[in-house]
Amino acid sequence: MIQGEQPDPGRAAQATPLTAPGLLGWCDLVRSRLKGVVEVAVVEIAGERIEPLAASPTNMDLTKYAQALAAAAQRGEGLLQPLAAEIDGVAEVIAYPVGAGQTALVGLGELPARQTALVLQQVQLSAGWLFWEAAKAGAERATARSARLDASFELFAELLDADKVLEMQQLLCSIVADRTGASRCAYVTRRFGRVRLRAVSGTTTFDRRTTLNDLTEQAAAEAMARREAIFHGEGDAGGPLRSLARLHEDKAAAAIPLMNRKGRVRGALVIEWPEAVPEGLLEDWASLWVLAAPVLDLRRKASRNILQVALGSLGSALGAVFGRGHLVLKGIMVALVALAALMIFGEGQHRLRADTVIDDAGLRVVSAPADGFLSEVRVIPGDRVAAADVIAVLDDADLRLRALELDAQLARYRAEEAIAQRQGDRGTVAVARAQAAEVEARRALVERELEQTIIRAGTDGLVLEGDLRQRVGGQVERGEVLIEIAPRENVEVRVDVANRDGDVFDAGLTGTLRLNVAPEVPLPIAVTRVKPAAESIDGDLRFVGYAEIGETELRLENGMRGSARLDLGREPLWRIWLLPAWETVTLFLWSWWP
Repeated sequence: MIQGEQPDPGRAAQATPLTAPGLLGWCDLVRSRLKGVVEVAVVEIAGERIEPLAASPTNMDLTKYAQALAAAAQRGEGLLQPLAAEIDGVAEVIAYPVGAGQTALVGLGELPARQTALVLQQVQLSAGWLFWEAAKAGAERATARSARLDASFELFAELLDADKVLEMQQLLCSIVADRTGASRCAYVTRRFGRVRLRAVSGTTTFDRRTTLNDLTEQAAAEAMARREAIFHGEGDAGGPLRSLARLHEDKAAAAIPLMNRKGRVRGALVIEWPEAVPEGLLEDWASLWVLAAPVLDLRRKASRNILQVALGSLGSALGAVFGRGHLVLKGIMVALVALAALMIFGEGQHRLRADTVIDDAGLRVVSAPADGFLSEVRVIPGDRVAAADVIAVLDDADLRLRALELDAQLARYRAEEAIAQRQGDRGTVAVARAQAAEVEARRALVERELEQTIIRAGTDGLVLEGDLRQRVGGQVERGEVLIEIAPRENVEVRVDVANRDGDVFDAGLTGTLRLNVAPEVPLPIAVTRVKPAAESIDGDLRFVGYAEIGETELRLENGMRGSARLDLGREPLWRIWLLPAWETVTLFLWSWWP
């Protein structure tokens, strides 16, 4: 190798490398056969480094070819480029791409232009052999990779025959060591942050306390922490892999992390080789590293009992909640915890649900108390009235005249009684008193009739019918309907609750009613009485009571249905929302329990 640079066997080969012995022979041949050729090399560009695959002479300095290499890579074709100054006898440079990332470099001395063109032509012709070698090497490598891929799938077929997880782990280590030519392969797992050696090729028992196994676990832990394969070749820097290789006197070692289907590192394979391994070996077995952990997980899950399955599911759920990612699940859990805390420590208004139907929405009518003539009307439809408000007045002239006549008769009989008493005529006194009493009775009857001439509203409400303005002066008959009033309060509504709520349904409860005809209008209600026994309503036994509706502007009609909420006081939210469901489930199980 030139300039002390060593190729990295663990790096993925992006191009098909040529074999060094063939390349070296080609370089020597070109240099010896073509006059004026000073140096010949085939190089590969790896990032900013120039790695020689073959060179003649072997100690040639490649730094002077950097500019020509960059120009050839940019153009994608061969070129002839002079150097600014002659270096090591090289005045001009031929850079000719011969494969992906590979370039043939030919250093020329001072040559005539014609001879230079001839050398360039010869280099182009001889480069055909390089292309052929590249194609041949590529085909051989593709064949080898295909064979290794087939071998990896055959390995999984053998692994699936194992009955137990430990047996599968042991078999994995043994087969990997056999197929890759390794002297030792170890399988290490990491669970709950602890790294532990599980299986070693060639043995079923081992002492975990030995230095060898400690180094194995350290190398695996480093690979799992870095989430990438770590390769150690002969002459590389120190680390757990170097110590492990020196302990066994191996020339190469690798630690390869194994990830499950979710991309989580579950373990690692630590492999040691007694000899240097070909470049790209780890990449050739990439399918094995990718599928090993999922296959082991499947076997582990298939061999679990019911308790282990339950604990595993619980662990997965807790890992998802408290681990990385799963933001949606974490949000749901936070919401559930907040909801549980609210249910336990929060309080709310407990309300009893009840079905209602208005059972007393008849209109209040005002009738004529006696025959007479209408003299005054004080309300018209649409007016609001209160109980005892005067709504109409009947003509009382005849009644007042009769009252005056009776007053005169009463005065005459009182006078006759007084004269008879002075004369001592007891018979006349008794007759006068009887006549006066009769007149007083008739006077009281007339007074009551006078009071009836003033027609008053019997309840608070809204006047719906009865525009009497055109009948002023007209005659009305006793019992004739004059005005209809729709009451605005104390309307009775029937309330029924579920059988299970009969113990808390009692007189005195207050709440809110919303009718189907106007659900946007809340109506205050108060339970006045409750029947002591349940009644069958639509095939269901329910407790029935009656409540009064407070003042409202709605026109209430008999038969209007609605839904009420009766206040039971403040209670914890879990009693309001969860206790009814729990009682329902308990009752259901009790009814079916043998």
